[in-house]
Amino acid sequence: MKKTKSLGKSILWLTLYGVSYFLFLLLLAFLFREYKIEEFTRLFPNLDSKMILEMFDAFLNSDQFFKEFTSFLLNHFYYLFFFYLVMSLFLYHVFKKHKPTKKTITRQELIFSGIFAIALSLILNLIIMQFHFENQTFQWQIFLSSGILGPILEELLFRGIIYHTIEKSWTKKQAFWITTSIFALCHRNIFNILYAFVMGTLFQFLYQKYQNIKVPIFLHILTNSIVYVVTSYLYQFSGTYKFFFLIFFFFLLFSSGYSYKKLQENKR
Repeated sequence: MKKTKSLGKSILWLTLYGVSYFLFLLLLAFLFREYKIEEFTRLFPNLDSKMILEMFDAFLNSDQFFKEFTSFLLNHFYYLFFFYLVMSLFLYHVFKKHKPTKKTITRQELIFSGIFAIALSLILNLIIMQFHFENQTFQWQIFLSSGILGPILEELLFRGIIYHTIEKSWTKKQAFWITTSIFALCHRNIFNILYAFVMGTLFQFLYQKYQNIKVPIFLHILTNSIVYVVTSYLYQFSGTYKFFFLIFFFFLLFSSGYSYKKLQENKR
């Protein structure tokens, strides 16, 4: 009964975030609608309001809609920034009630963990790129949202709140895999789910080891930021160059993992 209750509370937190984000997008959609109707009215002053609305309905079904709505979101990025800020402050306030006992992480441990996380993330992206590639150009708004603001909010929600909620009634090992699985399933396609599961496992491991939410937040920001920048340009290279990049990233992965392991052995 307790296990079901704690799992239900975790789903409730996830639902709360999902509903909040959905309502936020509805608000932006409403603002975009008003913006386009005003634009149509200005461009076609001889049309009455009924014809303007019909024109807007036709616009919704066109290929141009998604492109212009995305552009609208990027040009009004401050709305998204405000949403992330409010949600992060609220989640951090809730997270502080759990009061986990922090363990010290040395600078060397953090450096090797960071290199390991970056290498792992780039390897996964290079592999996924062979099956599923989304051509993207660098945009600072997306960099801030997916590279910095998103990771802060996600770590507070999943590692900070959902994990501790589940941990109250489940074993640490069970809470580990349930939290990681929920985190992965919240991503939008099978490739992102697999990527999020692997990276989420690393973030969860480091959080449970050090009980310091700043560790997974830092690594999540680090990996998302670097991967976004690198993959924005990596598609330009040929398969041969990508293969050499892959070898180099594997070298970084194993060397940083080995160095981290040796540090742990010396601490015992």
